Amino acid sequence: MSNPALKYSLFLALILALVGAFTVFQGQEPVKDFYAFLRQDIHPGLFVLLMASLPVLGIPYSPFLVLSGIKFGTAWGVVLSLLVMPVHLGLCYVISKTFFQTLILKIVENRGYSAPGFLTDKPGKLVLLFLIAPGPPYVMKNYLLALTGLSFISYMGLAWAVQGLLALPVVVLGGAASQQRWGLFGLVLGVLVLGSIGLQWYKRRWNGKRKAGSSEG
Repeated sequence: MSNPALKYSLFLALILALVGAFTVFQGQEPVKDFYAFLRQDIHPGLFVLLMASLPVLGIPYSPFLVLSGIKFGTAWGVVLSLLVMPVHLGLCYVISKTFFQTLILKIVENRGYSAPGFLTDKPGKLVLLFLIAPGPPYVMKNYLLALTGLSFISYMGLAWAVQGLLALPVVVLGGAASQQRWGLFGLVLGVLVLGSIGLQWYKRRWNGKRKAGSSEG
């Protein structure tokens, strides 16, 4: 098994383990206390501020998606998540054009990624594959896409549309768990896992065809 495939398999196993633990301890006092703390003790404005700012600094966005579904409910969690994304995208785009670009490129290279410059001239299917397929984390995809030279309108429109759609089931997952709607929870989780596996397979297949075409040329 290749190193990326191994990492991805371990990531899925970790998610399933966390979901299992969460399901087992759902009715326990620590979980109830956490729900109460999240819903009552954390001011909505503070939560939104943290959700809008921390992912730009590299903090994973997925936990905020789940927590927004728990704190605000599924519907408002979805609305909030979609409204916050343009803030991330705008900040990432602006930061990538400043003197921080050198630092961003260094971090990207240290993580084993590179800016997909081929997307600059043909922002179509390749951009969609880059955004949809498993690979760099959410915020790193924002920075990488901003570094390609796409216009701000293309960058914002494509990234917001695709990543917004990908975020919806994660918010629903949090809302379903907090409301103990385990049928919906299992359905969404199954869709996420199977979809991720399918996209990972398609990405590897597409990369293999691309390499084969390059060698023949």
